[in-house]
Formats: sequence, C-alpha cells, structure tokens
Amino acid sequence: MSTAVSFPPRQSARSWLRGLAFQARIFVKRGFIHNSSYRLNFSLSIVNILIGLVSYYFLSKIARADKLGEFGQNPAGFIIVGTTFTTFVSVALASYAGSIRSEMFLGTIEHWLLSASSLTRLVTLSTVWEFLWPMITTVITFTVLVAVLGVHFNVDWWTTVVFFLLTVVTMSGFGLISAGIIMVSKIGDPLSAAWGAVNSLLIGSLFPITVLPGWMQAISHALPNFHALNGIRAGLLQHASLASEAHELLVVLAFCVAVVPLGILCFRAGFERARAQGTLAQF
Repeated sequence: MSTAVSFPPRQSARSWLRGLAFQARIFVKRGFIHNSSYRLNFSLSIVNILIGLVSYYFLSKIARADKLGEFGQNPAGFIIVGTTFTTFVSVALASYAGSIRSEMFLGTIEHWLLSASSLTRLVTLSTVWEFLWPMITTVITFTVLVAVLGVHFNVDWWTTVVFFLLTVVTMSGFGLISAGIIMVSKIGDPLSAAWGAVNSLLIGSLFPITVLPGWMQAISHALPNFHALNGIRAGLLQHASLASEAHELLVVLAFCVAVVPLGILCFRAGFERARAQGTLAQF
C-alpha cells in the first residue's frame, strides 16, 4: 500500500506580494517614526533642500546658455534636474551600507538573521523610506520652483519614470556591493565615496560634459549615470519619448542587468564571509 506524500502548497504570487507590501509598510513606518521624532531636524531637512534648489536656480542665472546645448533655453531646469538626480544616486549608493552599519551598531542585525525573510530582502526593504523621503521633498520643492520661481518643465512621465526606476535599481546594485564590503570591513565605504566623487564630476549634473577634456568625456560616456541623467533630463525638460532615447535606455538597461546580480552576489559573499568569521554582530 503506497502512502501519498503531501507537500505544503507553494506560496502564491498574491500572498507573496501581500507579505512584501506589509514588510515594506513596517519599514516605512519605522523610518517615519524615527525621523519625525526629531521634529526640528525633520522640518529643517525640507528647508535645507528647498534652499539648496533655490540657490541652484539663481546660480543658473549666470550659466552660459551657449554651453548648455539643447538645454540652453532652460539652464535652471538643467541644473536642478542634475542636482536632484545626484541626490537619488547618493541615496541608492549609501542607504544599503548605511542600513547594515546601523543594524550592526545597534546590535539588532541578529533579529534580522532570525527572520524567515532573507537578509537581502530585509536590507532592500529597509531602504524604502530612504527613497520615499527624498521623493516627497522633491515633489514639494519642484512645486515651489514651478509655482513661485517659474521654472519650466515639459514632462513625458513614461520616459521619466522608466529612467528613474532603472537608475535606482542599477545604483542599488552598487549599493549592495557596498553593503557586502561593510559587513566584512566594518569601516568606511570606499566604493560609494569613490563612485559619488567620479559621478559628481563626470556625469554632467551641474555642467555639460562638453566643457571637459576629451579623455574625460570618453570616461563620462562609459558611466551608466551619464546616460540615465540624459534620459531623465530629456523626459523632464523636453517631453522626449522612450523611442527617441532608445540608445540611452539600452545602455542603462545593460548596466542594470549586469550590476544587480553582481551586487546580490557580492552582498551574499560578504554575509557568508562575516558569518564564517563570526563577526556579523561586531561593529
């Protein structure tokens, strides 16, 4: 007489997404409570961002339109989009390593390890608030820039959103590499610092790369953020379609496909090495 072996039913996609949304909501709530508990700092962060973007608006008044090429008629938009883009790149690069560093410092990473969810999933969800808050402040400041200062945007939302999401995901791959390094080294994050410095100079966030020497322009064209920023600028300022930005899209997509799996592998390798050394809970 044969005995049938029963297996637990596989988790449906709907229940998986429901669980993911629940965890994301918990992390967002934690981030909001933590930040809003420091009310003065919470308020000043909005003011600081607004002042910064307004300062760049007035800086754009002395920019030479002939140097900005196709964006010469909108120097304020050129600079403001570039600085906002840099903010999100910095968040993607630093938030993963920052989350791991914080949990290790507080001694709470052991609780993550006891969870049924993977560490990769938890550290990714822990960064949701880090992206959500800049998005909120960006909407506020862009509204002020348009309503009060008359900055003009000619937006193609589809192009803008696609390039934004691809940029965040690609930079998150680099962020996971940084987090893997942090778990082993326990100290600074050289990758994010170096990558941030290179991007500030070479992707054209504050000035067009045409003012750079030829060899530096060649490096710029090899960076994913240069192409991503071009796509976002075209989507926000020129109502460009995805088809018209196909080259930039393919470059960013190629980097995304290559970097994200590499980031996950490096993060897991850092985790396994730290666990083997017995240093996961040390900071």
